[in-house]
Amino acid sequence: MTTRRAALLVSHPGRQHSHQAALALEGAGMLAAYWSGVPSREIQLGALPGWARQRVSRYAFVGLPDSRARWLPVAAVLRRFGRAMTPGIEQEIDFLACRAFDWQVARQLPGMAAAGVLACEISALDTFRAAKARGMKTILDAASVHYAVQDRVTPMPEPPRLHERIVRVKREEVALADHVLTVSGLAREGYVDAGVPEDRVHSVVLGADISMFTPDPECRDDFARPCTFLFAGATIHRKGVDL
Repeated sequence: MTTRRAALLVSHPGRQHSHQAALALEGAGMLAAYWSGVPSREIQLGALPGWARQRVSRYAFVGLPDSRARWLPVAAVLRRFGRAMTPGIEQEIDFLACRAFDWQVARQLPGMAAAGVLACEISALDTFRAAKARGMKTILDAASVHYAVQDRVTPMPEPPRLHERIVRVKREEVALADHVLTVSGLAREGYVDAGVPEDRVHSVVLGADISMFTPDPECRDDFARPCTFLFAGATIHRKGVDL
């Protein structure tokens, strides 16, 4: 792989919006690599039979060069195993999946030519430690609000002992991060209020293709018709479904 100026490695144990960051960096000529816990390119499935491909490839493939995409399946394997367990054990395994993915990325980081790494919370601690040892910049993908805000406004989603372990990892990741990326101004405020310097926290609001949500010009408003809402997401309390 040729070295790209100021290029970043993007890593994520699943996908969420990480592939959008990878695509944007690739478009800017700043992507060193995209390492994910789910397949992002068809070539990564190799010689897997059809039934296995359907099981591991639930997402559309990402428009990146094969040379810059890598699949690290440890998280996906553990999570699939966890789905057959009770909720408490599944949560433990999900945490283990993030930590195992992080450890795997950290082990492979020394062979990576990159100026920095963008890693998702709970799966960034070992990666950041390895990156710091190599003089790389560390950027935390904070997928939610600061853990202190979560604890204040929502019920604890996992058992207390597991919650303490998760918070410990998040706290250390924030301390090692040169920059923290949040998905809203509200989330940014939570990190700043928790003591993270303002110049290290950046709000990168998730975008949307508004053409997908533009009414057909031929459609007319019928105010006598009941209003129908569509919610796309997990039906859990912290998503605000009750509101």
